[in-house]
Amino acid sequence: MNVPIQIQFIAVPPRFWSAWPKDRPLTLLAEDARGIERRIRKAVNLRRERTRYRLLCNQIESLAQELAASGEKILTGCWVGRAAEMYIDFVENLQQTANCFVGKSIYAPGDEVSQVQYLFAGLTEAALSHAGFNGEDAKAFATCAASKAGFYKRAGDSGAAVIEVVSMATLLPPQ
Repeated sequence: MNVPIQIQFIAVPPRFWSAWPKDRPLTLLAEDARGIERRIRKAVNLRRERTRYRLLCNQIESLAQELAASGEKILTGCWVGRAAEMYIDFVENLQQTANCFVGKSIYAPGDEVSQVQYLFAGLTEAALSHAGFNGEDAKAFATCAASKAGFYKRAGDSGAAVIEVVSMATLLPPQ
């Protein structure tokens, strides 16, 4: 039996982004991740930096899940099973077709969240067809893009950061 994939979108409000957890707030952890991304792009110690990046993203994602399960009023979204698999296929296809990287998991409030919202809002069925996606894929992927753009719009309007968590559905706390 295949365990379904789950993608959880967690909008982290500004009060948590800049001050939680107390020992090293999410905003500083995200800055560390951006530094590692720069070193990866420069091909500096790739194996070590990729390992460090994955570990740091795991830590940030775990903190976001903890926050989402805390009882605080947090905007979340979730795709499970086929919807999550479609989204992963969509991101992989987009990266290959557009030669860009859109599979990050940490988006700081402000410009980063707005850029993702703008990018995905523009991925209409017509735009995807023009980019080489076939008819059914273009339609399905456009639906994924519109859903993600809508979530990022709501998060951006509230000044939140967004953390995306991809995991096996059985590993996440109940919603």
